[in-house]
Amino acid sequence: MTDQSSITDEARTTAKGSGGSGRTRRSRRQLLAGGSGALAAVLTAEALARAAPAGAANGDPVVLGQNNAETSVTTIANSTADSTALRCTATGFGNAIEGSNDSGNAVFAISNSGTGVAALSSSSTAIVAESGSGTGVVGHSTSGTGVSGQSTEGEGVSGESGGSGAAVHGTNTASGTGVFGESSAGTGVLAAWKTALK
Repeated sequence: MTDQSSITDEARTTAKGSGGSGRTRRSRRQLLAGGSGALAAVLTAEALARAAPAGAANGDPVVLGQNNAETSVTTIANSTADSTALRCTATGFGNAIEGSNDSGNAVFAISNSGTGVAALSSSSTAIVAESGSGTGVVGHSTSGTGVSGQSTEGEGVSGESGGSGAAVHGTNTASGTGVFGESSAGTGVLAAWKTALK
């Protein structure tokens, strides 16, 4: 049946059209094959011409493992009370969260009534701040404490300087105390070395 059908199709292609013009007519199989090939060519051309996205843009989901460009802020909100909005985990010495900025704040935290930034480390330093020529840590407060340090057994605040600068420096531009130390049982302020207090 297959051979006979092929012969019939081939015979139809050589049959003369109406009016005896002698023009060759294409069989149904040839028309279908030609149409499929043309469609495949069009789809291939569109796929080649379409540029592959480098990453997510505004309105697109975040693409893992790629740079995601945006021109507007991305907000993640968790409406569940006492729940974490975003958790990042890194292994080894990698940074779980890293922020960079040319001139502004790399990381900025705001809290209405809680702590702006809280850091916890079980065996190492919770927060490390470093600056090439500026201040490592700056604390500002309108009515509270600018910088506060607490420790159960160790030092609440420790300052160290390898050059001629002050390890701990306190300045009061009004009438208050520049540096104040208080202890319930020990020493409030202890100064030792060549020049104890100046």
